[in-house]
Amino acid sequence: MKHLWRTMALAVLLAVVAVLGTGPNGHGQTLEDMLDNQGDETRVIALPGAASQTVAARWEELWKALTPREQEFIRRGLLPKTYAILKDLKARGGPTGAQQAKDRARRGKPGQPSFADSYGDPDVMLAWAENNQGNARLCGFVKSIKKGDIILAGPGATERRDKDTICFLTRGPYHHSLLCVSEGPPPEFIDAVGKGVVRTQWTYFWGGANYRIVRPTASLPPDQAKKAVEAAVGYAIGQLGKPYDLAFTDADGDRSFYCSELALKAYRDGAGLTNLLPAKSPERDQLVVSLWAVIDGLGPTDRHAMMDGLLHTVKRVSESKPPDWGTLDAYVIDEVLPKCSAAAGLLATPANRRAAKEVVKAIREGRAFTRFQAADAEYQKAEAAGRFTDHWYTFGTGKARQAGAQAKRLWALGQDLWAVKRSTGLSLPSAFGLVCRVFLPFYRNLGTFAGAANQAGSQGLIALPAGVRTALAATEALATVREKTAWIPLLGSVTQLLPGKAPPRVQGDFTSPTDLSQLSEWHQDYEP
Repeated sequence: MKHLWRTMALAVLLAVVAVLGTGPNGHGQTLEDMLDNQGDETRVIALPGAASQTVAARWEELWKALTPREQEFIRRGLLPKTYAILKDLKARGGPTGAQQAKDRARRGKPGQPSFADSYGDPDVMLAWAENNQGNARLCGFVKSIKKGDIILAGPGATERRDKDTICFLTRGPYHHSLLCVSEGPPPEFIDAVGKGVVRTQWTYFWGGANYRIVRPTASLPPDQAKKAVEAAVGYAIGQLGKPYDLAFTDADGDRSFYCSELALKAYRDGAGLTNLLPAKSPERDQLVVSLWAVIDGLGPTDRHAMMDGLLHTVKRVSESKPPDWGTLDAYVIDEVLPKCSAAAGLLATPANRRAAKEVVKAIREGRAFTRFQAADAEYQKAEAAGRFTDHWYTFGTGKARQAGAQAKRLWALGQDLWAVKRSTGLSLPSAFGLVCRVFLPFYRNLGTFAGAANQAGSQGLIALPAGVRTALAATEALATVREKTAWIPLLGSVTQLLPGKAPPRVQGDFTSPTDLSQLSEWHQDYEP
């Protein structure tokens, strides 16, 4: 019995200590108590190195530690109420104070702990409030954002828009989208960026950009709208921490996301609003998909930097009259290929690069594949005349003629490639790889890219030089041989070294931020 009373007394003592000295989760995080129990002014807390006091008293102490300007920012909703606690944590935390403040701001958020780098930094919050306090329109715009809203963002100035990769590709004013998951004030968002799907703050917004609020539930009855918003937000929370979708398609389902894909699927897949119809453009979709396919094929070390450089170089080339192909050659050989795995070792020396430029020029001008061009013309002429067609009385002579013509084309191509080898100083496999793995895939899509650069769709495509068309025909000829000989022992193994045909184009399922701009009849815009 004595032991029982001792045990009960110890339990009571521990309970009293827990009430007086720790928070509701039993971790001793008194600032967390204050955040979670601000309405309970009679709750007693214990501060490290300080006497116990009520939440109200501690809150008043923190409030008085703020500057009058900071207090005003909180009253206006430009800073969150928790800013006072985060600022105090940072000040008391010494060298680790900034990280302590971030950790506290991030604690308890649902979903995977995935945040924008500046999330929870009180200095960033204050800088935003100070920089934008006088911009009544921007502050009003941010305050009007509701939970579930999709926010579209884009460059404010026309000249910046023309230089922006996504706006340039999609021919639209917006390059990013975010989904509001909390109204605040100020609001919070989930979006997909380079580091993946993350939570981000209102500090993303600044006065020099264009923004649009799209409210997909605007036409729904209030109860249905609320249910849809909660489902969409829940879906977005469930994707936190997933990687960024660098392919810009929906081919991988929910394994990765780009920004506008996440916003749209939050409502389509999360809330079940399958009737939402973005303002789609298949040509625009294919443009993006084609561009990434070419870039990925080269294996760049910095994918996004190459995309920017490629687009602006093609734009410069397409705007010159006649097109300045030499500029394009120099960019590809001097800037792109040295940073790509596809060209590793092919252009190791300045002499190799100079020779490669001459080869590309020869291809473009129709001087690099003259033997193949003649053999291919004979092949096409014979095919058009029906000389490869078999009848019951020809006993397979048509197929034999076709095989002979194909062999003649391959022999001619081999002679042309040997000439490339001699002119560049590369080995035959390297010269072969330079032509087939690097330049032809790029030129194959050049017309499409130039169409984007000129903002002219299919009417603005640049006609490929005749020499490039000949080189593409050579590649197709090799790909055909590869396919037809794959089953033959030994020979099939050798011909698998030849270039294969490009796989079927990815279906145009890209949804750009601009595609979402008409997702609801109601919208609100901000322009600088």
